[in-house]
Amino acid sequence: MSYSSHDNLLFKQVLTDTDNRFFVGREKEVRIFKNCLAGASRAKKILNIHATAGMGKSYLVDHYQRISIQYGARFILINSRDFAHSPEHMLHRIYELLDGEPQEHFDSNVCIHHINQLAMEQLIILAFDTYEEMKDLDRWLQEQLIGNLDHRILIVISGRYPLQNHWFASPGWRELIEDLPLQEFSHSHTIEYLAKYNIKDMTQINAIYNLTHGHPLTLSLSASMINHNPNIREETFHPSDLFHSLTDQWLKEVKSAELRYIIESISLLRRFDQDILSYLLKEGVSDDLFEQITSYSFIRLGRRGWMMHDLMRNAISLNLRNRSPKRYKAINQAIAAFYFRQIEENDLRNDHSWLLSEFFYHLEDYTIRAIFYDTASNHHFQIEHVSGPAAEEARQYLKNLKHTSLYEYATFSAQHAEESEAVQLIASTEYKQAEAELLTRPSFLDSDHNEYILLKQSGKILGLALVIPIHENSLDFLASEPVTRAFFHSLTAEERAKYCTPVHEPSGWYIRMMDAIDPKDAVARSAILQELLQILFKGKVIVASNPLPFYQQLLERLGFHQVEGATHKDYGPTLSAPTQMLDIKSMGLENYLQLLASNVGIPLQKGSRSRFSDLTERENEIANLIVEGTPNKTIAEKLFVSEVTIKKHLSSIYRKKQIKNRAQLVKLLMDEANR
Repeated sequence: MSYSSHDNLLFKQVLTDTDNRFFVGREKEVRIFKNCLAGASRAKKILNIHATAGMGKSYLVDHYQRISIQYGARFILINSRDFAHSPEHMLHRIYELLDGEPQEHFDSNVCIHHINQLAMEQLIILAFDTYEEMKDLDRWLQEQLIGNLDHRILIVISGRYPLQNHWFASPGWRELIEDLPLQEFSHSHTIEYLAKYNIKDMTQINAIYNLTHGHPLTLSLSASMINHNPNIREETFHPSDLFHSLTDQWLKEVKSAELRYIIESISLLRRFDQDILSYLLKEGVSDDLFEQITSYSFIRLGRRGWMMHDLMRNAISLNLRNRSPKRYKAINQAIAAFYFRQIEENDLRNDHSWLLSEFFYHLEDYTIRAIFYDTASNHHFQIEHVSGPAAEEARQYLKNLKHTSLYEYATFSAQHAEESEAVQLIASTEYKQAEAELLTRPSFLDSDHNEYILLKQSGKILGLALVIPIHENSLDFLASEPVTRAFFHSLTAEERAKYCTPVHEPSGWYIRMMDAIDPKDAVARSAILQELLQILFKGKVIVASNPLPFYQQLLERLGFHQVEGATHKDYGPTLSAPTQMLDIKSMGLENYLQLLASNVGIPLQKGSRSRFSDLTERENEIANLIVEGTPNKTIAEKLFVSEVTIKKHLSSIYRKKQIKNRAQLVKLLMDEANR
């Protein structure tokens, strides 16, 4: 009998060796942590790890714990699920993990004193994982716990989002925090990682990298899949083989065909709740069923509902689109119709503009989706709206434009695993120089009429949009400045008078510019564009002018039209810039949305169909199709169900409405419509 090098080791030692062997990349994050342990003079005391799901945050925290042992440090890991969410329970959990003496009556001062006493004898690391689930304790942790801890204690905070602005409110706190956003693995790290799984064929490696984009969780699943699937290891390997294998692997958690059908519908939604699921399925979704759906590991709760993991959502939705284009289209159109109905029923001034954002997404216009929604669901930035004296930081940003990219070159891509429809923006040197000079003219730069939207992360500006509200005080300014003046000079006195509204109630907005510091940062670009989309949703007049074909075509897709007599050359003699306008106020928001939908082949009807509260969504839909004279067989084809199912629904309708046949149902609905 032969023995390996693991002879006489405990399981936990073998596990530690294996985990260390499979740990790849994160050199910067590991170096910073080791510097903290070694007491480097410039080392920060709070390490903030943040990234979206599947990026290896917890794996890095575990690696920190293994490193801590080598340095003789005490590593205390606090997970959101390990304690009831209150300051007392969190502090008591830390106290227990640090072997504190049992207390008859909880005393927070005793706990903090115990932690600080230990810190005088040994290096202590307090690590908080899944921190996005501890939002209710965030300020207490900063002000009451960390603020009272010994300065030698090292804090690790790991979660999906970076620490919020209040952590950076003072220079003292800013000096303590090391921002550690995790990125996908590079190509070289991907090669290194896959080699550990004995995957060394460059054709396979490149295909895996193109599919996963270096996302650690998907890389791990891919490597495991290839090692356990002989067909994928053959020379006939194709990325789609792996893609569909990944989808199958994810779906193993969903046991029944009925639930898989529901999961496929959910994969087209960026967020969902019971209401929209009931609408899509045309049946009520019970609490038990919804609880089962939301219990899957790939489903999480977000700000406005539940969400499926982005990678799985893309995988399943693309699989459905390839397998059943008609059903994919029908579901997507139903989602757009759902949000259109919600928009009809809600006052969008009360923070319901997100409904419009969802509606736009489900128009299935891939240019709009690529530009406005490219990975935007993954971002977590701080948005600041500033103007007047408070906008000095924004003005400094404009002064620096001549030294930055100002969108020299950028590519927008719709996020699909097997295909990507790219939209490219290329800005000439002449345009960049002209824009930088125009925006820094003293008369413009120092104006209090300019409103800025700042995109920030950890206190740093990543992007900026500049808009000017149109009202009685800003009209003369807009009519005198290059670029904006062309539109106002084209107006008659009567037309201009319509824009002379009170300051607190602008008649519209002039979108003057937008920029992101890093032209390759698709997430930041989409985030700042999403903010501009919110202005569009205010339902008034929007005006813009730019010489770049990219912007002109984008505005055209959004329903803008060119203003006659308002083309100018303020950017330079070779840069002709038309002025484009969208007047949603005159058109009506619902008419505008119907027009956009019809442009991409989605018919929308205003809520004029008859509805009965005692019928389900599916039964109401069938009843209205009956009124339109649609035969049972055609109804079954439209709704992707059997003719037998339609007959069962009709029996239920007849029973509930106490009628006997289609003719009586038609009369009943017609009477309802005429009331």
